[in-house]
Amino acid sequence: MNLTLYNSTNLELRINNIYQINGIYHVTDLDIGHIAEIFNAELRFHSRKTKVYWDDDFCLVYLELDQSEDEIRKDFFHELGHIAMHVGNQNKLPKTFVQYQEEQASHFQLYASMPIYMIEKFIYEAHTIAIFEKVLVEAFCLPILLVRKRIGQIQNRIYQNQLDREWRKRKKPDTSYITAEYIKNLQAELGRKWDDRYGGG
Repeated sequence: MNLTLYNSTNLELRINNIYQINGIYHVTDLDIGHIAEIFNAELRFHSRKTKVYWDDDFCLVYLELDQSEDEIRKDFFHELGHIAMHVGNQNKLPKTFVQYQEEQASHFQLYASMPIYMIEKFIYEAHTIAIFEKVLVEAFCLPILLVRKRIGQIQNRIYQNQLDREWRKRKKPDTSYITAEYIKNLQAELGRKWDDRYGGG
């Protein structure tokens, strides 16, 4: 996987910037309590389903305690996406807009839970995708399905970038035949056509 062909989205760049400004450079820095503080959110654990409440002044994330650590982290980064990106009460929004917000939170979740600048530190440890998945699952403490989704997203973006580059190369006209001699011959031919049409001087 060639990460030099990976282009980050604006959202991803903003998340990376917030993290780095706040000293989040390594996987060990991805402590959900610390990240909650960065986004001015308070964490609480309870036995019910994960939920988030927020407004302009207050953010509270309830995380379901009766699940594995990787699932708790997965849920946290999704709910953090709502805090960071959305306003308003989803109960009062149209269903299609709620679905759109859920998709946005899912994108945020991938970028925030596995920043690309951290992933690239592990890229050379894995010789196959299966090993790469396992390395990321253990390093980021996230479910395998979420890690696969992030790897797929990265691969798709790299592939799209490769296609774009190839397309630009194909669209670029071949000008290798335009040499000094070609131009001289073309000028002579145009001169002859001029003389034929308008008479030589």
